[in-house]
Amino acid sequence: MLTVKGARFTYPGGPEFVFSLTIERGEIVTLSGPSGSGKSTLIDLICGFLAPLSGDILWDGQSILSLTPAKRPVSALFQTGDLFDHLDVETNIALGLDPRGRPNPVQQAQIRSVLQEIGLPDFERRLPGQLSGGQRQRVALARDLLRDKPLMLLDEPFSALDTETRDEMARLVRRLTRDRGLATLVVSHDPTDAQRLGSRAVELRDGKITLSAQGRAGDQV
Repeated sequence: MLTVKGARFTYPGGPEFVFSLTIERGEIVTLSGPSGSGKSTLIDLICGFLAPLSGDILWDGQSILSLTPAKRPVSALFQTGDLFDHLDVETNIALGLDPRGRPNPVQQAQIRSVLQEIGLPDFERRLPGQLSGGQRQRVALARDLLRDKPLMLLDEPFSALDTETRDEMARLVRRLTRDRGLATLVVSHDPTDAQRLGSRAVELRDGKITLSAQGRAGDQV
């Protein structure tokens, strides 16, 4: 379980943010709020790119503040997916395991397995330019999944996708969260994403997290 306990942060001359939030394993929480409300700041605090001035961030009851970003139990997927257009799908995914992008035979088998899991079998040799927007996001998600981190952060992952592809990605995120027992935080400006994901929806206002409604997913996977 992720526990953000009174994590306080402020930028010079800016507003003060105080975050408190819990996410259970197997649960999806959708976070919304106006521009400047602190959504990206919260993500950066959890990832370790920023340090809170006070408060704590815990995973399964243990503080992770002393851990570097690479050592934290976190994988993060951002809006662009950050794929390298000159590298094929296998190499892009392999970067989650080896910064050289040179998978050994065991890792190649892991990549084939995760591509099967996300519905893209036999895509290893395709280039990002040959993929649709939804397929690119799936490949970026596969790279994060191979890092085998129990906390998944998705920052506006659906914003560049059409409605049908958003629905497909939401079903995939629901299934992966359930089957892998992940704690998943989705940042989204679109209120319908909480309904797609069937998630607990929270909102950032005036630097603090407030509770909102429970989303209702469509067809379950």
